[in-house]
Amino acid sequence: MLLAAAAGAAGAALSGILKFRDEVRLGAQAREFLPFYLVQVEVGAVFGLFVNLVVAAGWLRFTPSPAGIGVLAFAAGFSEPFAVGIVAKMTERASI
Repeated sequence: MLLAAAAGAAGAALSGILKFRDEVRLGAQAREFLPFYLVQVEVGAVFGLFVNLVVAAGWLRFTPSPAGIGVLAFAAGFSEPFAVGIVAKMTERASI
C-alpha cells in the first residue's frame, strides 16, 4: 500500500513539474501554482492507493507484483485520464 501511494504521488509530482515547466512564466504564477501542485501530489497518492485496491480486489486482469502495482500507481498519479479509465473499467465489470 505504501508503495502504491508513493508511486502515485511521484507520478503526480512529475506531471506537476512538467506542467510548471511548460506553463508558468512569472513569479506570481509560481506562487499560485504551489497549492495546486500540493493537492495534485495528494490526489496522485489517492489514485495510487485506489489502483492498489482495484488490483487487490481482482477487478483488473493483472497478476499483481510489487513492481507492477508500482508502475500502475505511477501511471495513475501521472495521468488522470488513465486513472479515470481504470474507474470506467471497474464500473463496466460491476454492471455485468
